[in-house]
This record gives sequence, structure tokens and C-alpha cells, in this order.
Amino acid sequence: MALWKMVAALAFTITMSATMIIFNAMLLQGFRHPVWLTFWHQSVSTCCVLLVRCAKPSLVTITSDENHEPLGVLGALWLGAPIACMQSVGLICGNTAVMYLSVGFCQMIKAWTASAVYVVGCFVGTQVWYRAVAKTLVIITSGLMITSIGELKFDAYGFLMQVLALFAEAFRINLVETRLKSAGYKLNPLSSVLATAPVASLLLLLIGLIFDRDALNAQALEAIGWPKLVANGLVAFFLNVAIFLAISVCSGLVYSLAGIVKDISIILGSVLIMGSSVSSLQVVGYSVAIGSSAEDYSG
Repeated sequence: MALWKMVAALAFTITMSATMIIFNAMLLQGFRHPVWLTFWHQSVSTCCVLLVRCAKPSLVTITSDENHEPLGVLGALWLGAPIACMQSVGLICGNTAVMYLSVGFCQMIKAWTASAVYVVGCFVGTQVWYRAVAKTLVIITSGLMITSIGELKFDAYGFLMQVLALFAEAFRINLVETRLKSAGYKLNPLSSVLATAPVASLLLLLIGLIFDRDALNAQALEAIGWPKLVANGLVAFFLNVAIFLAISVCSGLVYSLAGIVKDISIILGSVLIMGSSVSSLQVVGYSVAIGSSAEDYSG
């Protein structure tokens, strides 16, 4: 694979991810309804992936091994329902967190993502516990504790929401392993959207109607503006496409290490665009955390 294709795919992924996170943070400053914003993302993604499937079905593939029958759309939705639930929880909590914490601090907390996936994997049986990995987890946790102490605008509720988002994402990733891969099925990111986004949209709609019905009014939507809403929804969909492109041209190690570059880019973007503050103590703590994460990836 040509080097320029790999670099272009990773640059596109980093750009879309950073745009999505900062875009959401800016919208949620005025429109403080993370459930409905997340519902909008999943609804737009559902519509877009259905259009892609109609235009070119080969891009939305669900493959299976020779011992299993091909998985249809309804079967994919059934298998993907628990994944969609965890995804919804993670997105709601993550979008709620940026209402109370700086975008930079949220990304620093995400340095624990790989470790959270491993811990949850040990709990559900997809990973095996090793003492060497436990030492790495201690170092990463220590770094994040230093980062939290250095946060100038620490909010306990926002911190809790980001940690919950972190572990919800960890459960989602492990559910993909237990619900799909172990059953002999493999979904690419686009088919994963098809399997999860409709279920997530329905779930988020019910949550919004029960807990945040007052947000559904024309004035709130007009305050944001439909151009911004449409752009925000399309960014959410294209982020999935970007991930698909990056995974298809890069090795797992390169993609994982690129995630560290993405997090640093988002932190810098939040400082330059949104005026977030990052203390020197946070830089030290985050450096310890990502250093241990990078070592874990390379090992």
C-alpha cells in the first residue's frame, strides 16, 4: 500500500475526529441537550448508510465464515442491539462531559481507553490478565491522576460522565468481539453503522422523549441553525467513513499510534479554537499516560 494513501487516510481520520469533538463541544455550549444531539448523529448516519447501501451495496458488507449462513439486515440489527445500547450510553456521557469539562481534559482521560478495553475484556473473558499489563495500567492511572489534579476547572460530574463514556466504549468494543466475531461474522465500519445506528436512534429517541422532551421546540433548533445541524450530522457520518478508510490501509499498530496523534491534535485544537487552558502539571501527567499507552501498543 502506497505511503501517501496511508498518510492521507490517517490525516482524514484525525481531521474528522477532531472536527467532530470540537464541533459538538461548541454546539453543546448553547444547546445543552446531549441526548438529542446524539440522536441527530445516529439518525443522519442511518439515513446516509442506507443511501450508500442502495447506491453501492458492496461497501456495506457483512461477511461470515464458511460455517455460518450470511447475516441479513434484521439479524445484524438483533446482534448489534446490545452494542448500540453501549454506544448510546458512551455517546451521551461523552457529549455530557464536554459541557462540564474542557475538551482537552476529556481527551486526556481518553488516554485510558486501551486499558479500559483490556480491563473490561478480562471481566467478560475476551482477554487474559497479565501482571506486566497490570503494571502498565498503574502507570497510566497515575498519569491520569496527575492530569486530574492539574485540571484548572475540574468538575466531578463531568469527570464521572467521561469515565462512564470510557467504560461504555470499552464494553462496546468487547461486545463486538463476543456478539459478532465469536459468532463468525465480521462487519466493516459502514455495516456496523447499519447494525447499530437504527437501534441507537430508536433508543435515544425514547430517552429524549422521557427525560428531555422540552428540548423539542423550533426555537432551540433555529438558535443553532439547520446548516450547522446538517453539517454536524454529516461530520458524524463521514467520521465513520474515515475510520473505515484508515483501517483498510493501515496496520492495527499504526492506527492505534495515530490515535495518540489525534488526541494531541484535539487538545491543541481546543486550546487554539475554544480557548481551553492546559496546565504544566497536566502536560506531565498526560505525557506519562500516553507514554505508557504507546509502550502497551508497541508491545
